Amino acid sequence: MSTRRWPRYFILPLGLLVLWQLWGMTLPARSRAPVPLDVLASAVDLIASGRLPMAILQSLGRVGL
Repeated sequence: MSTRRWPRYFILPLGLLVLWQLWGMTLPARSRAPVPLDVLASAVDLIASGRLPMAILQSLGRVGL
């Protein structure tokens, strides 16, 4: 991959994240879907508090793994 082409590979995913964020921010508070910044904040909180391994195990338990 040349250095001139690699930014093009990130345009679509970044654009989708921006659209997802904007879409989620326009929903009413009661029906609000989690937006990328909320997901990132939760991930940082789980990592910083050390609760991430237990949260992963609980999620896997919910899906039956």
